[in-house]
Amino acid sequence: LKGKLKLGEVVIGNQVYELEHVFARPNEKRKRNPNDKKPYTPLLTPDSELLSLANKITESIDKYTNGLIATTDIYPETKQTISAGLSVDAKAIAMEDFAVISTCQLMGTKCLTIRCITDSPDAILHMKDPLQYHIKKKNKQNASMYLAKFFQEIMQAYDNEVSLP
Repeated sequence: LKGKLKLGEVVIGNQVYELEHVFARPNEKRKRNPNDKKPYTPLLTPDSELLSLANKITESIDKYTNGLIATTDIYPETKQTISAGLSVDAKAIAMEDFAVISTCQLMGTKCLTIRCITDSPDAILHMKDPLQYHIKKKNKQNASMYLAKFFQEIMQAYDNEVSLP
């Protein structure tokens, strides 16, 4: 979203924001986690060690950026959802990232979210009926190839960076 990323660019989430919080009523925003009684937060940060390593490794990889990933349960994304993503300066919108990071944090497991850009917010913002929206098959295929290449490069860089005993 922010920065007009091109199809196939990879985004590593340095923060993940739950967009439903934008639409929540004030009493819903004051909820507490039933397990640890901490106040609910719509903004999560992935494991700092993994994020640091990913940033170091990806310095030499093309088509890579990091930034805020907005998440939503709404599918397909609506004009309201896209506008909310733009309002929080998100680089990408996805569905699973917030749930994955929050679950991993509850379980004490390190994790990091990585996304590949498959479409543009303009496609939804300028449609008469966003419910008819779908990602083109070619975009999905290209994104899959870019993501596979990215993972090959990051794993190769990781092997070079980290020497195993």
